[in-house]
Amino acid sequence: MDTIFLSFIVTGSIGDSLKIGFTEVITKIILYYLHERVWNMIPLGRIQSKGPTHGRSLFKGVTWRAVGTLDTMFVAFIITGKPISALKIGGFEVFTKIGLFYIHERIWSKIKWGRIVHEVPVIQPSLQVETLPKTTSFEDQNKPEEVPLFSSPSKIKA
Repeated sequence: MDTIFLSFIVTGSIGDSLKIGFTEVITKIILYYLHERVWNMIPLGRIQSKGPTHGRSLFKGVTWRAVGTLDTMFVAFIITGKPISALKIGGFEVFTKIGLFYIHERIWSKIKWGRIVHEVPVIQPSLQVETLPKTTSFEDQNKPEEVPLFSSPSKIKA
């Protein structure tokens, strides 16, 4: 909806604005699907059982806006034939759409629909303390046994 409004402000033509807006619906569905598939393979900023971090949502919004802006400018140029109008429409949309996408992403991060959650077993620490046998170094194990200077011959090991 904002594409139609922004296109009308820039071009002054309701016909071109409607063409740009409705063409974009089709191209954006395809591009958004591809963008999501790529981001589903990237673990950056994803916390197990908590969902995406704010940084991930913001970065994802910026990358989507780059793709979306290029699409908007391309569609606007094809329909209007005016590169300056296409750049203006795309330039305005950078600001409006990043904010809208960030809000959209935060809402969807709260919805569990379509997510595959893998249960990870939680290992509880044991409250029992085990004592391990004292280890000795190699030198300690191979050290000759000390024999007292004054001892009976029966106590000396051969």
